[in-house]
Amino acid sequence: LFRFKWFKRSLTNAVSRMISRPLLILSASRVPLHSVRHMGTAMSAMSHVAFADAAIQFACFTVAAALQTEKFYDISASVTYILCILISRRQGVRSSRSSVNSTLVILWALRLGSFLLWRVLHDGGDSRFAKAKTKPLTFFIFWAIQALWIFIT
Repeated sequence: LFRFKWFKRSLTNAVSRMISRPLLILSASRVPLHSVRHMGTAMSAMSHVAFADAAIQFACFTVAAALQTEKFYDISASVTYILCILISRRQGVRSSRSSVNSTLVILWALRLGSFLLWRVLHDGGDSRFAKAKTKPLTFFIFWAIQALWIFIT
């Protein structure tokens, strides 16, 4: 009985510390209150972005693995990146700062994606995938890392 009470008290203290620390950090920081109110909206937008990212990349992987080609690996990343930005802009909090940032990132993704597509078409392929495109599991790892990179950045 004594050990159970001690365990219960320790567990309660640990949980309260886990909950109170982020709140303490949030209250000590200079985060505006309107940002805190929209945290649920931001998390919802992030989940939509994560789902769209994974779905698009998995669909592109399926086609690329079936055709054993890497020709649209880079352009699919750019298109997915742009779509994820548009999804987050549509569902997230809008401000002039985020509009400018999103526009500049979309322009960057268009420029990079078009250059990489031109390079692959001009060179006839990408040497990074010479061995991987014939091994579906290895090829999938490339696509999964790309999906993770898109979501993180």
